[in-house]
Amino acid sequence: MARESKPPLHHSIEADLRRKIASGEMGVGQMLPGRRDLAKHYGVSTLTVERAVDSLVRDRLLRSDDRRGTFVSAVSSQVPLKPRPTGEFAIGVVARLYMPHQDRGYGNNTWIREIVQAVEHEFSSEKHVTIFTNTVLPDGRVRPLREAVQAALESKIDGLLIVAIDSSPEEMLEVQELLALQDVQSVFVGSTELPRKAVQTFPDGFDAGYQAVGHLLRQGCEEIAYVSPFDAWWADQRGAGIAAAWEGSARPPERLRMLPLGEKRQWTVHPDAGRVGEETAEEVASIIGPRCGIIGANDEISLGLIRAMAEMGKAVGRDYLIIGFDDILPARDRHLTSLRPPWDALGREGARLLRSALAGTNESLLVRLRWRLIPRSSSRWTS
Repeated sequence: MARESKPPLHHSIEADLRRKIASGEMGVGQMLPGRRDLAKHYGVSTLTVERAVDSLVRDRLLRSDDRRGTFVSAVSSQVPLKPRPTGEFAIGVVARLYMPHQDRGYGNNTWIREIVQAVEHEFSSEKHVTIFTNTVLPDGRVRPLREAVQAALESKIDGLLIVAIDSSPEEMLEVQELLALQDVQSVFVGSTELPRKAVQTFPDGFDAGYQAVGHLLRQGCEEIAYVSPFDAWWADQRGAGIAAAWEGSARPPERLRMLPLGEKRQWTVHPDAGRVGEETAEEVASIIGPRCGIIGANDEISLGLIRAMAEMGKAVGRDYLIIGFDDILPARDRHLTSLRPPWDALGREGARLLRSALAGTNESLLVRLRWRLIPRSSSRWTS
């Protein structure tokens, strides 16, 4: 879906003030109206006016006397009509990054660092400056995402990229409400589509589930079991993709099993999903037939299933195939086929969207990215 994107309001105000100085409408030595008066005149916030004025002060077209006010300081015939090059921007990046000793082993740093580094690489030019705001405080406490975004806005940035792959929909909505009152181009890098329209990019969980089924069918699996013990939006998205792929294959509906059959557990941020996978294994083993492909809702669940089913005498590649999601480090060591989120590509795409928004040429509102299937021996029959 395309959306017409306009340059930030403070650039328009800056250009108008610059024009007035160049035309002589505002003469040398003339005092600029107060920030509140200018904000009322242009119909914007005082922060937006402040950013426009600061740019003209940096260009020495205005001089600021803290006690008396702000005055025109340039000779009108020497004032360029154009503002500073639009390619020069202060880019704010908000994300949750723990210090090494604080990381809780959830993969947070690995995933988010990939995104942040990709963004920084895309803006690695002397024309730009990136300003990082961490939601993790020096003492290890995590402040609300909205609070971190507010801190970033106070840095007088031109554009803002918010990395929120581990934020709840409620947190995202709070940030969207805050940004609706600001004159800052913003892009969200998340895990799913936001509840309100915004420039955003995220990995497509539905498509990831669809890919998983396609891979197992190509390996000769005759039935699929999706093991999702948790009540979580991300698990439901993957499950919806799995169901759609199975329906599209025209195979018997009863050959797709959604497990466990009982009540699901509430998802928390750092559960022991591997242990839960182990606890689900007995039910899974009692239901599945030969040539079955198992899809765990994430890698930890799949690895837990493998451990527990091995104790029952069932071997991967002989009795069943199995896939997970996220491609955590143990997946590689234990030869688990997994779907990897394109974290680096998300960072690059987020930077591209923000650059286009700042230039007023953004043609994309929402960009879904495809997960990458990493095939390993857990999805290959041994005979």
